[in-house]
Amino acid sequence: MQWYDGIIGQIPEWDFAFRRNPLWKYVPGLNPGQFLITRMALEEMGKRKKIGAKELEAGRKDLMSQLMAAHDRAPDAFREGDVFAVAHGAIFAGSDSTASTMQSFCHHVLRDSSIYSRIKQEIDTATAEGKLSEMPQWNEVQNLPFFQACLKEAMRLRPAVGLNITRLVPAEGAEIDGKRFPGGIRVALNGWVLHRDVEVFGQDSKVYRPDRWIEGDAKNMERYMYHFGGGSHLCIGKNLALLEMNKLLPLLLRDFEFELLKPNEDLKYHSTFFVVQSGLEVRISKRNAKAQ
Repeated sequence: MQWYDGIIGQIPEWDFAFRRNPLWKYVPGLNPGQFLITRMALEEMGKRKKIGAKELEAGRKDLMSQLMAAHDRAPDAFREGDVFAVAHGAIFAGSDSTASTMQSFCHHVLRDSSIYSRIKQEIDTATAEGKLSEMPQWNEVQNLPFFQACLKEAMRLRPAVGLNITRLVPAEGAEIDGKRFPGGIRVALNGWVLHRDVEVFGQDSKVYRPDRWIEGDAKNMERYMYHFGGGSHLCIGKNLALLEMNKLLPLLLRDFEFELLKPNEDLKYHSTFFVVQSGLEVRISKRNAKAQ
């Protein structure tokens, strides 16, 4: 599906010849209703349809229960299809895109001993001072400036989406970077290109250097970060993905020691819709950070 999404994302007209073609649903294995993730979302929605809005909210506290309760209260304003779309996306969120970002983060941090030592020291100090819980909390991790700089730099240098993210110019037209574009024209940005703009990120924009987020104009650089897209079509899973990474990565770095088996080799990657990477091979051992 990622290969398909990547191609159709660039040539959307092809979708009418393939996915939206009424004949393809008869081809075994191509009916989207047969996909595992889709079946999981539909089955869970079917179970919860039998439960009322109050029972949903009082029961399991998750995204789907809140969405379905909102649909029960205002079915005209919040369609069932919206519930399915978000539920389907929530299952996907934190898989390919988050995995790609965490691979980039780990690879760059582990291959530089000074960065790795510094980030461990920051996490260990916060733990010793009681500022980092056994299960790291979001607000606690936001107060780890070097960790945040390392994560932002990983998302900058290797954004999870590798293809162009396209928008349509509105009917009245628009002026972009001093040039006038007529309505209906497709314009696109690519995060891998934008994030290497030397005017924004410096002459060393192709280098992994977390300190640029501490020493430089971080607020201005944030304006040009496009790893989750931008505008009204910002990635719906952005907050979930950031929450996962901000909780999991500090926990792993505090409790385990990592060693790259091939520190001199770059990660291999190819792009479907997301950037799929391979080659992150590490040796892992338990560490006792609390005693340090």
